[in-house]
Amino acid sequence: MAQIADHCRSYALSDIDSNFRNDCKHEHTLCCTQCLLLESFMDDVLVKVNNKEWDHTDQVMFKVEKAVDDIKEWKGHILRSRNQEEARRHTLGIIEEKKDVMITIDWAMKFMPRKFREGQTDWFAKRGINCHISVSLMKGPSDTYQSITHVHVFSSTVAQDSSVTSSIISDVVQDLIQMNQGLSNVHLFSDNAGCYKSTTTIAALHKTLKGTIKTYNFCEAQDGKGPCDRRASHLKSIITRYVNKGNDVVTAEQMKKFRKINSMDRYLSGYECFPVENSSKLVGEILQCFSSDDVTEEEEEVEECEPPAKKAKSEGNIYSCPIEGCDRSFKNNSGLEQHIILGNCNYQLEKQSLMDRSKSEYSVKLDKLYPKTVNISCSTTSEIANTVKIGWALKMKKKKTIFNVEQKQFMQDQFDIGKHTGRKVDPFEAAKLMMVEVKNGERRFKKSEYLTGSQISGYFSRLSQKDRKICKEDITVSQNEDDKYNLKMSVIKKMESL
Repeated sequence: MAQIADHCRSYALSDIDSNFRNDCKHEHTLCCTQCLLLESFMDDVLVKVNNKEWDHTDQVMFKVEKAVDDIKEWKGHILRSRNQEEARRHTLGIIEEKKDVMITIDWAMKFMPRKFREGQTDWFAKRGINCHISVSLMKGPSDTYQSITHVHVFSSTVAQDSSVTSSIISDVVQDLIQMNQGLSNVHLFSDNAGCYKSTTTIAALHKTLKGTIKTYNFCEAQDGKGPCDRRASHLKSIITRYVNKGNDVVTAEQMKKFRKINSMDRYLSGYECFPVENSSKLVGEILQCFSSDDVTEEEEEVEECEPPAKKAKSEGNIYSCPIEGCDRSFKNNSGLEQHIILGNCNYQLEKQSLMDRSKSEYSVKLDKLYPKTVNISCSTTSEIANTVKIGWALKMKKKKTIFNVEQKQFMQDQFDIGKHTGRKVDPFEAAKLMMVEVKNGERRFKKSEYLTGSQISGYFSRLSQKDRKICKEDITVSQNEDDKYNLKMSVIKKMESL
C-alpha cells in the first residue's frame, strides 16, 4: 500500500537530490506491523548479543552485524526488483506499433566447445566461446508481439568491456532499423554489469544512435533477464541436438552452420529509480548474428474454477505460469509464452498448507494462555519519517576500504601458500582464519579490521594479475639477454676468423 512508508516505492527509492526524487502526493499514515517487528527484532538481537559475554566477542559481533546488514539489503533488493518489473510493464505499455522496440540484452554464459566423438584429451583445458544475446520485442497488429533474437558469437576471446558491448548494441539497433524503416524509439533493458552502465557505453551509444534510445532501465541481479536466459537455453538445446547428429561445434564459425543467418544532438534523461518526474540530463569488427522471428498469439487466460473430480485428467492441458507467486494459467502454450515475455504476472498472497495453518492456529492458542501485547505506535507522520528514512531501499554506497600493513601482509601470506603448495586458499576460509589469527599471544586483528571473503578474493585477483605481468616482463628481459649473448658470440667468432 502506498500509505505505508515501507511499501511505498516512490518514497523508498527517492534520493535526497531533487533531480532523482519523486515527491509522494499522499501521506504515510499507516504502518506495516511485520516490517516494524522485523526492525525491532534485529535491534533486539544486536542488543542481546552485545550484552552477552562471549569467548570471541568481536568475531560474533562482526558476523551478527553483517547478517543484519544483509537482511536489510535483501529487503531493499526485493522492492527494487518489483519496481523494475513495473518499469518493464510501463515500457511495454507505451511502445507503439512499428515505432518502438524494447531490447533486453545480456552476456550469456560462455559456450563450451563440443565434439560428437570427444576424447579425454579434448575434455580438459577448454576455452569457452563468448556469446551475447539480445531479445527485441515489438508490437504487432491486434495487440500481438513479435520477438526477434540476435546472438553475437566471437571467434576469439574478447573482453566483455564497454567498447565491445556498445558495438553489439549499435549493431542490433541498426539491424532492426533495416528490418523496420519506421523504427525510431529504442528502449533498452539490461543488468547492472559494468560494461552496460559505464560512462563509455552511454557516451558511445549517444554518439552512434543519436536520438534513438529513449529509455534505459537496469534490472536487479538475477532478475529481469528472463528473455535472454530462455533464448540461451533454446540455443544450447539446439546445439546439443546438432552435436548428437554427428557434428562438431568447436568454433564460432561452426555455430553458424545450423542457424539462419542475416547480415547484419540530443540528451539522455537519467533517473536513479523508475518512476521519477524530475530527471537529470546526461551529455552524452561487428560480427554477423543469428536472427529468429517468433510471432506469438494473443494470450487466452483460463478462468479460475475448481473442475469436477472426474475430469481431473484435463488439468494436463492447462499451462501455469512458472514464476513463483503468479496464479495465472492458460489454455495453450502460445498464451503462456506471451505472458512470460510480457511479464504481467498476477501475484497473490501466499496460501498456507493445512500443516502450516494448524501450526499457526496452535501457536495462537498457546499465546492466549500467556497474553502479551506489543505496542507499535505510528500515529504521527513525523514519527514514521524518523522510523523509515526516505530512500531506504536504494543501494548503499560501499565505503572505500584502505588496507593497512597487517591486512596486506596476511593476505599476501595466504596467497603465497597457494603459489608454493599448488592448493589455493579459499578467500572465505581466509576470512574466517583472519578472525582467529593470533600474534604474540594476542588477537592480530580487531573487529574493525576484519575483511569479508569478497574483499580478500578481490585482493587475490589483483595479486594474480600482478604476478602475470611480472612474468611477462621477466620473459621479455630474458629474451633480450639471450639476443645480446648471441650477438656477442657471433661478433667474437667473426673476430677470431679474421
